[in-house]
Amino acid sequence: MTDNPAPGAPRERRWSVSLLLLSVVLVVTLGAFAFTFVRLNRVAGLSSVSITGWSYAEFVRQAAELRVLVAGAPATDAADLEVPLAVLQSKATVVSGEPLLDRIDQARRERLLGAVEQAQALTVADLRGPGAARQLSAIMDGAQEGYAGAVDLLGRERSGIARDLRLAEVTLAALAALLALTITTVILQVQARARRDLHLETERRTESERARAALERTAQDLRAAEGALQRERDFAVQVM
Repeated sequence: MTDNPAPGAPRERRWSVSLLLLSVVLVVTLGAFAFTFVRLNRVAGLSSVSITGWSYAEFVRQAAELRVLVAGAPATDAADLEVPLAVLQSKATVVSGEPLLDRIDQARRERLLGAVEQAQALTVADLRGPGAARQLSAIMDGAQEGYAGAVDLLGRERSGIARDLRLAEVTLAALAALLALTITTVILQVQARARRDLHLETERRTESERARAALERTAQDLRAAEGALQRERDFAVQVM
């Protein structure tokens, strides 16, 4: 004698498969989001290269303006040189604190840091001295080297930014397709289960109606048999 499987066993297996698929989809979704976050974070980090280039360009521009100011008006008052010098030194501070400074070529980075040190060491008295033009020219040359290094870095990293954005787009598109497929599959399963339940309910109702009709016919037959038996009993009594 073999044991029959429980009626709920197929349903439990279907639920187990559904839970497994949902777990796989959840893991894939989290992995896709993590991958996209890393790529977009890298893009955000690389986009700061352009900001680095802008700060270097401002350093170069301020050094050139101060050089022109000193060369064009040797007798300029000290008060007129304090503000441009303070602006140059502040921009030198910004340049030296750039997070991507270490990624610039070493030779250009050293030239830039040397220009920053010279700019920080400048005073108004130095600008009014005979060697001011030479010092400002050295500062501007170092700033230009740093700017060129930032531009080269931006050129090298631009392809990486485009590649990361493309990978992020492809990942999100694949994730959207996976989620749409999962939702469609779930909806189809729910509809199929609803149709199956409706079919089973209809069959149960039909069987119930058939059983009730058969029961009514049996009751009618019993009543007819009881009537016939009663008539026979009455006839027997009359005969006796």
